[in-house]
Amino acid sequence: MSSLLLYGKYVIPDSRTTMEGGAVYIQDGVIQALGPYRELVEQYRPDRTVGSADSLIIPGLINAHGHGRGITDFQRGAVDDTLEVWKFRKYPPVSLYWDTLWQAILLIESGVTAVMHNHTPTSPLQAGEEMGNILKAYQASDLRVAFAPALSYVNTFVYGDQEPFLASLSMEDRKKAEAIMQNSKQFSPERYFDTVDSLSKDFSTDKMQIHHGPMAPQWVEEEVLYEIDRRARRENKMLFTHVQQTPHQFLYGLKKYGKTLIAWMAEKGILGPHVTLGHCVWITKEDVHTLRQTGVNVTHHPSCNLRVRNGISPVWPLWKAGVTVGIGMDDKEFGDERDFIEEARMAAKLHRVVDHVPGSGCLGSREVFHMVTEGGARCIGLQIGKLEVGKPADVVLLDYTRMTEPFTYPYHDPVEVLLQRGRKSHITHVLIGGKIVLENGKLTQIDKTEVLTKLKESIPLDYADQFEKAQESLRSLKQALTRYFASQAKEIEQVCKKPFYYMNNEGEKNDEA
Repeated sequence: MSSLLLYGKYVIPDSRTTMEGGAVYIQDGVIQALGPYRELVEQYRPDRTVGSADSLIIPGLINAHGHGRGITDFQRGAVDDTLEVWKFRKYPPVSLYWDTLWQAILLIESGVTAVMHNHTPTSPLQAGEEMGNILKAYQASDLRVAFAPALSYVNTFVYGDQEPFLASLSMEDRKKAEAIMQNSKQFSPERYFDTVDSLSKDFSTDKMQIHHGPMAPQWVEEEVLYEIDRRARRENKMLFTHVQQTPHQFLYGLKKYGKTLIAWMAEKGILGPHVTLGHCVWITKEDVHTLRQTGVNVTHHPSCNLRVRNGISPVWPLWKAGVTVGIGMDDKEFGDERDFIEEARMAAKLHRVVDHVPGSGCLGSREVFHMVTEGGARCIGLQIGKLEVGKPADVVLLDYTRMTEPFTYPYHDPVEVLLQRGRKSHITHVLIGGKIVLENGKLTQIDKTEVLTKLKESIPLDYADQFEKAQESLRSLKQALTRYFASQAKEIEQVCKKPFYYMNNEGEKNDEA
């Protein structure tokens, strides 16, 4: 029976508690006791003691939404743009196994111990094999993962009837568009369900769970979405999807159903605690109430929403209403380097401009800390996210002294310090299920040099030429998409008038000035 004692200057078991001079006793990967270091060191005789009087000890962080890329979209050649146009990019192939393992390394180094991965197959007809390789990479990493195959095969280019858009294209671009639509349909609902079933059978463990991942309600047929929900409930799986990410998606719901997509999903009985909705940027006060009433979880992606120009999700109203919120980097974090602490900091800063009243309430560091731990765990369907007796020992240790050099006011809340000054470079140790996977800043289970070498070897030598040719072939098609969505600007202005947050406005023109 292996045992371990962690100790530090501060132990933060959850978003409400701080233990100064605290310690955590772990046996066989499970937390057995928390308390003052002086008491636990006398009570137990651990096989090993880890930490120091300079350490900050927190629960493992939860990246509650992602798509599994190690090499980022920017590194692959894409430049940020509005989602409806940006999403049409084609990359030359790299090894999914080594790319996933590289992502796992970056996440572990960032203090992330569990991640949600929503995966769209690059080869629809070999989806099962492709996703199996990805899951084998997660097994090698020891990361916890909630994995969900993504399904997206209708409304490929625009929201609603595709024909008016297709009719506006040149003959050449129409053929390209139809080929893209046909390819998306190759990963059909039948193949999707078979893939979920086979992956669940072959890969489900205490660290790896397979769930459902329809990409968004507008990208699958209604009856298929109903069936996914029925199966998720029956199989005790989560249902991960993206909802009302952009104003055009918001408009689509109003035009098709006379209500928002969230309201429509609630009406059809799809929403519940087993559902996690990504983004939720363009929502109404009624949507906030619906999310609270149905017990739905929401993942917030602060930097992604800025990078692909979605807007700012009203996280403060969601939090005040009692909606469970987690944070996900969505593979498009602020610094493009998988620093999850920085992403938490972005969320903490972004939701301070909530109104024009000095001294009014806004999202605080403890609330954000809840989102990256307990809230994130609930979003991905895991009973982790805090340091508690009987729970798996997913723990992160940081060098608090380095974080506060050369001087920081000593009576600051350590969570406030973490969200203000913390970096992934301050992380010294990461434990998953009591196993030390990062020790003194070095990986213990993965050969980082080998992974990087293998990943580089998988990149085609003519990658840049392949990418440029692919982009050029899509250029006029993307320009047509831009024109199509620009034509909806006036409609959007009519339905998206009053923001949740107090932002800059044009003001009224003074004709006498």
